[in-house]
Amino acid sequence: MRALVAVLPVAVTFAMIARPAHAQSAPGMIEVELERPGTVLQATEAWTGWHTYWTSRAEVCAAPCRAEVPRELKYRVVGDGFPPSAVFSLPGRDRVLLSVTPGDTRVHDGGGLLTLVGAIAASAGAVTAMTSSGDKGSMIGGLVCLGVGGVALAIGIPMLLTSATTVRFE
Repeated sequence: MRALVAVLPVAVTFAMIARPAHAQSAPGMIEVELERPGTVLQATEAWTGWHTYWTSRAEVCAAPCRAEVPRELKYRVVGDGFPPSAVFSLPGRDRVLLSVTPGDTRVHDGGGLLTLVGAIAASAGAVTAMTSSGDKGSMIGGLVCLGVGGVALAIGIPMLLTSATTVRFE
């Protein structure tokens, strides 16, 4: 039930506002076009409560498509077989073509995992090396963990960044 409530505001917004594009955009609206088959434009909205952070997403259109959408919302592009794009705002013009370059899900997930493991190993190694109190074995173990974590980070971060899905405005 909570998931339905979280998705409802954006879904209602698009049921009332998103419509097929026509010659002249209404004030506060922008015409978007998405051509790459297998991609979907989603509107996303985030808000916070006392201790909770909610996000909701609503499908705007599945490519190939053209639609008129509210300029003030945030969007992202998703699809099967590639990681979702970062959330983006639409530019300040009346019409935009979204050019999508899909990333690689396996490389992206592997890079995320290496980055996480590397950060944990490097942190644990640094703490162990700094608190070894003259114990040579602990110092060496900590430095080895720090080095292994650093290598994992040096590999994982570029994998994560170079395999992301990108969206260009044309």
